[in-house]
Amino acid sequence: MTTKRLRLLLPGVGFVAMLILGNIPGWRQALHDWVSGLVLHVVAYGVLSVFFWGILSGSPSVKALRVIASVMVLGALDEYVQSFFPYRCASWNDWAVDVLTAIVVAGLMTRAPVFLQARLPVFRSER
Repeated sequence: MTTKRLRLLLPGVGFVAMLILGNIPGWRQALHDWVSGLVLHVVAYGVLSVFFWGILSGSPSVKALRVIASVMVLGALDEYVQSFFPYRCASWNDWAVDVLTAIVVAGLMTRAPVFLQARLPVFRSER
């Protein structure tokens, strides 16, 4: 599989994996014994933001807005799906953490393009 195709698959596969694993009865609670929900959201949506940065096009500021918008939608979808499970609850606070994480990651990606291109060549923009 080419790098471009792999980059296109990463956000979708990552999000679906988050939905499935996060809604398995008992699995989320078992993880919570080791790591807080806040840390899980920051890590998951931080990684998802980096994946989106790698596939979206445009200037750095446009990419940042697109990353944030994508995470806003997927974070809301994640919380909506959680509302259907009796052992889970949707939370605006979780969604806010997801969006704040996307803002921080997008800001870092926007401000450090030379550093990132040198160290993460898989996320270089194709021209």
